[in-house]
Amino acid sequence: MLLRGSNGSGKSVTMQSIVPLLLDGNRSPERIDAFGSRSRTLDTYLIDENTDRDERIGYLYLEFKRENSELYKTIGMGIHAKRNRKLTIWYFVIEDNKRINIDFSLMNNHLTLSRKQLENILGDQVIDGQKEYMKRVNDALFGFPSVEEYKDAIDLLLQVRSPKLSDSLKPSTISEIHADSLKPLSEEDLRPMSEAITDMDNLQDELESLKTSLAAAKKIATSYDNYNKAMLIDKYQKYQKQNDIYKNIEKDIKDKQEAINNLQNQYKTLSQDQTQKEIRQEVLNKERSVLIDPNMERLFDDLTNFNKQIDTQINQLNTKKLQYEHKSNQSMDIQKDPNCKQKVELR
Repeated sequence: MLLRGSNGSGKSVTMQSIVPLLLDGNRSPERIDAFGSRSRTLDTYLIDENTDRDERIGYLYLEFKRENSELYKTIGMGIHAKRNRKLTIWYFVIEDNKRINIDFSLMNNHLTLSRKQLENILGDQVIDGQKEYMKRVNDALFGFPSVEEYKDAIDLLLQVRSPKLSDSLKPSTISEIHADSLKPLSEEDLRPMSEAITDMDNLQDELESLKTSLAAAKKIATSYDNYNKAMLIDKYQKYQKQNDIYKNIEKDIKDKQEAINNLQNQYKTLSQDQTQKEIRQEVLNKERSVLIDPNMERLFDDLTNFNKQIDTQINQLNTKKLQYEHKSNQSMDIQKDPNCKQKVELR
């Protein structure tokens, strides 16, 4: 937050009132002065050396609104100051959505409301003690798990609070402030973190091991896939070859089945023809048995022998004819050749 204004315009007072006075209600002098001195007290807000008033009531409050809604919450404190007397302080945390100067006013007939009058308006939202107020503010606005943690956050705000831009903090200084504001961790607090870090290291080692195993498994899977593909191709080729053989065998079986069917048909036809011939032979045998005569059988045998003799005589005749032709040819040759003729005569 940056507050800009001329000297005496209230920059320091605003900073002192908000951080951290209204956040935790602690009104110690060193907490009020942004420069850390104890010279300024809360009663100087109401009664100082330059006024002749001996008594005064004042209020500091801060209103919060939830974004994108009409939910409002207001925290604040009332201060009753009397000269040379101890301050009377009361606090309030408004959570019923009532708004100052809209639903009610802190002034009545130009006079500031007293604590009793405020209680009549807000009821139990008015608080006595500073610790209870701090708890109620945390519960209403911040939600830290415990008041101690909320107090640590307030202490951090105090350390980084810079009243002047000339005193702006360097990053190294802010880092030191953050480090100093951290609550020391006990061994009991550190044990779960140490165990968690050890578990993380173990998980990291296990993860690296799993990554290595996964990479090896991927290599094995790749090789196994290549092997399976090669085996699949080989089996497919064998299947194609065996399938071709099967188709050829199937075709051969079909052809042979057709041949068997043809042979069966031929056998059936021949069987039928044989049956008919057997019947015909039986009929002829019966006719032959009826027509046969012993004399005719003898004459048939004589006729057969006679035909054989005729064939023999014809063969002999043909032989004689050939001899005759040969002799005739020789005789003609002799007649034509004189030398041969003389030789015949000499003989």
